[in-house]
Amino acid sequence: NVVDIKCQFGSQTSEAVAYSDEMLRCRIPPQRPGLVNVTLLQDGTPLHPPEQSAEFLYTADVSVDKVYPPFGYTSGGYAVFVFGSNFLNTTSLGCSFADMKSRGIYLSNSSIICLAPSPIGRSALASEYVSVEVTVNGYDYSESDIQFRYSEPCDPGFFCPGLGRSLCPNGTYCPVNSRNFSLCPPGSFQPREGQQDCAICPVGYICPDLGLARPLICPAGAI
Repeated sequence: NVVDIKCQFGSQTSEAVAYSDEMLRCRIPPQRPGLVNVTLLQDGTPLHPPEQSAEFLYTADVSVDKVYPPFGYTSGGYAVFVFGSNFLNTTSLGCSFADMKSRGIYLSNSSIICLAPSPIGRSALASEYVSVEVTVNGYDYSESDIQFRYSEPCDPGFFCPGLGRSLCPNGTYCPVNSRNFSLCPPGSFQPREGQQDCAICPVGYICPDLGLARPLICPAGAI
């Protein structure tokens, strides 16, 4: 922990702060895009052989131009195409929808896919519009302020697997904000479409299976 230790990124240097015997913090100096060696200096002298230098990749700033579709249900879980520039195929590629993070799938240096997270129960739901930004290293995000609009949760009696909604079929039920329909459990049935719950099997009938649209009458000799 000395005052004259520095980090050298290519030809540029910056002051280092010692956190422990094994870790320093350096503010990265500006540099043109490209791969540079990282060397530790004390009094201008390297503290290690050149072959022990680390590498750091400077990249051009990421920007977002548009997203498609520009809106979606608050249920989340559907793909959103993000178009912009300077995207990289890295394991840290991702998007942020306001303060909600989502991993990205690389398509090209100008397009990626991110799954829209659900804002239900999060502070981002305070506004239906959120800003979509992209990161290639998991820390630094673009500052393009491209807006994505969340619509209301999927209505009861419908399920919303993607951007559209579908009517819940008979024999199933769909509570509010369903991504898929659920089969009525044994002991219940549902003869109508677009329902958010199932009916209890009536006296004199049996409902032994999942997903029944109508009850079965008790067989002869049984009540």
